[in-house]
Amino acid sequence: MRAITDAAATRPEAEGELLALAGEQSLAALQRRCAQVKALASSAKEEAERYQAMAASRYLRHWSDPDGAFRLEARLTPDAGAVVLASLAGAERACFDTARRAGQRLAPGQARADALVVLLSGDAPDKKSATGTKATVVLRVDATALRRGHVEAGETCMIPGIGPVPVAVVRRQLPQAFVKILLTDGVDVQAVCHVGRAVPAVVQSALEERDPTCVVPGCDRALGLENHHWRADYAVARSTTLRDLARVCSWHHDLVTYDGYVLRGGPGKWEYVPPEGGTDFDTS
Repeated sequence: MRAITDAAATRPEAEGELLALAGEQSLAALQRRCAQVKALASSAKEEAERYQAMAASRYLRHWSDPDGAFRLEARLTPDAGAVVLASLAGAERACFDTARRAGQRLAPGQARADALVVLLSGDAPDKKSATGTKATVVLRVDATALRRGHVEAGETCMIPGIGPVPVAVVRRQLPQAFVKILLTDGVDVQAVCHVGRAVPAVVQSALEERDPTCVVPGCDRALGLENHHWRADYAVARSTTLRDLARVCSWHHDLVTYDGYVLRGGPGKWEYVPPEGGTDFDTS
């Protein structure tokens, strides 16, 4: 099947395993395993490049059917898709319950379509239940992969029900969603980390006073700054103190997250170190 062919083209050494699974597992299980094989990487850079290619191909399209029905199609990165589905979940349940009380029965797809309109319009019969629950995105990742920065054979970094994602995605706060990270050892869950990355108000105030602009040498951007856990990733360190944080612009934060740059040194002696091999664009 095509899933095996695509995965084997990326990782030829896995073809035998996948062919054997084809006769033992369901189609859905085989497709999940093929996706995991394709997600294996030799470095964090390889993971990032694959993710960036996926992000570059994102789109949202719409058209009308001959009968006048409105149609919608999208291509998103897995983490963006997870945010969409998690956001829809609460409104979907509210739409289903509202219809049931009115004596109507909605198919899951119908409830989901109604939920999309409710979320975008804000026009819900029961606004508290439709929009009051904060979306939760769950990510499952092996602790060794999280520390290393990319997934190797036998490890997992994925969003259950969606598919594999780069380790860098776990290290980055997902917008408009509450993130729960399950740290595993390949089989069992070792720890659960609720990653809201909320910074106490007193720490945030001190951070803004200390870092009024992006701390990367040569960058003086003062708008749209992001908090960066420079001493250790929050999901590993579980710490949100002033000494762990630095404020950087979104451009430099993305370079750290996806392109292998490292911020080090500390206040008054910051260094922004490029990845091995350097880069061919100006980062200032």
